Amino acid sequence: CKSLMKSNTEKDRLIEVEWADNKGTRYPVRIQIIANDRPGLIADITKTIYNIGSDIQSIKANTTENRTAIIGAVITISSVDDVQDILRRIKSLKGVMDAARAN
Repeated sequence: CKSLMKSNTEKDRLIEVEWADNKGTRYPVRIQIIANDRPGLIADITKTIYNIGSDIQSIKANTTENRTAIIGAVITISSVDDVQDILRRIKSLKGVMDAARAN
């Protein structure tokens, strides 16, 4: 930092650092999808995730008595932009009411 080097800081206490190169690093993220249950729903969701280039580590789906599908998944991403793009695309699928990061 140029400002730091110009300050009166004890220069012998400074150490040189570099940011790590995280290219290729993948992170697991939990997502939850709420949708109207229909044939092919899981196939459409998994295809969407695959088309972005992410992997699915796990997926669990349940359907309520009123035919609402509640789907939880752990996917791998390389950036925050990836998960936002995936969720946006999943939300655009037929019958999907919500898709979000889960806790």
